[in-house]
Amino acid sequence: MRESLLPIFHKWRQEDEAAGMAYLIHHNGKPVQKIKTAWLSALRRAGITRRIRPYDLRHAFATELIAGGVDIGTVANLMGHSSPTMILNHYQYVMDGQKRAAVEALPNLQHVPRDMCPKKKALTS
Repeated sequence: MRESLLPIFHKWRQEDEAAGMAYLIHHNGKPVQKIKTAWLSALRRAGITRRIRPYDLRHAFATELIAGGVDIGTVANLMGHSSPTMILNHYQYVMDGQKRAAVEALPNLQHVPRDMCPKKKALTS
């Protein structure tokens, strides 16, 4: 967990305990019984009309870490996977910024020596 978030979570926990709420995930002091109902209600209150599943946050987590330069092995470990293969097969979405950076990493053709781009036709056997 990000260190900068810990004080916020500790404060929330103290406020919840002071209000007599014994549950980590609650609504009006009662435990949340169905995450789907609570999730849809939270989306509605936030004015979010897109279909977003809690599981989509997991995909976003992996994608953002990879885009931020975190190695695949660490991402797999944080997500509880024993192998990075799962991350590569299911979680990484290439973001537009990553695509642009990859294309821009190619050498500028104006600076490629002419002998690297011969005009002769390739010989065929």
